[in-house]
Amino acid sequence: KVAALPMRPLGLLCGESAEAKGMVTQILENVGFAAKDAGGIASARYLEQVAHLNIQLAVGQGGGTGGAFAYLDASKVPE
Repeated sequence: KVAALPMRPLGLLCGESAEAKGMVTQILENVGFAAKDAGGIASARYLEQVAHLNIQLAVGQGGGTGGAFAYLDASKVPE
């Protein structure tokens, strides 16, 4: 189903190990997600809040588990 989406869903990651981040990036891209490096491990506190929002939208508001976030970078849109 991921391939049928108009945009690739976002897979956020953070950490201190470039090797581990590379591995996670490859896994995310292999399953059709757009990997976005959110920085060092200090960013984990922000990613946790994104997870809570996702749960609230999916479960708390009845949106279901088929939703996903996307990151739009307007600087990469052709003119």
